[in-house]
Amino acid sequence: LWLIQARDENKRLVGLAPLIRVKRGNAAWFWHQIEVIGTSSSCDHLDFIIEKGCESTIIPLLLKTIKARRSQWSVLRFASIPPASPNLEHLQADSIPWEKQDIFTCPIVTIPEDWDTFFMALSKGKRKEQRRYRRKLESDFEDEWKWDLVNDPSEMDGVLDEMIRLHQVKWEELGEPGGFADPKVIQLHHQFAQKALAQGWLRLYRLKIEGDTAAILYS
Repeated sequence: LWLIQARDENKRLVGLAPLIRVKRGNAAWFWHQIEVIGTSSSCDHLDFIIEKGCESTIIPLLLKTIKARRSQWSVLRFASIPPASPNLEHLQADSIPWEKQDIFTCPIVTIPEDWDTFFMALSKGKRKEQRRYRRKLESDFEDEWKWDLVNDPSEMDGVLDEMIRLHQVKWEELGEPGGFADPKVIQLHHQFAQKALAQGWLRLYRLKIEGDTAAILYS
């Protein structure tokens, strides 16, 4: 792990390069590569974290620190930096011989404002499938099901715990540890969910059947 910090004269954090040193290749031929954390997971919005307006000062300092440890790496790979990033031009201005490559970018879709418009934009097969699921839900449980958007901060921790429980039960039955096996990960999501809710970012949808939570969408 390479976390390179930049601090001002008051020791206030103004820049962070969240990097990692990895070994690439095979037993016969390999090299050490410095890359942004998350590169191996095909994330599409990676970057240095720099206080706005400080990019032209901080980026050269971070690169200077990296190059001072040249004996520890062979390749720098800063993948998935967004084209609109204010850091990009300062990285490209450095004397390092950069090579630009086209990489995978997560697809996006513009969602209509209302459900009916979205539903009619689906394929005929998808619409048929959705109607079948809805009929089965209503047939099996009549008025005993409902869904809601959880936006009450006092409910958040309990609903998140229920979502984590459902997730862990599924994966543990398959012999896998699940994404929430580490208590630190659970703590992180609890902290993030409250902050994301306050910012208006969080969407936590809950489906309840006969009073019990059957599914939760956390996004």
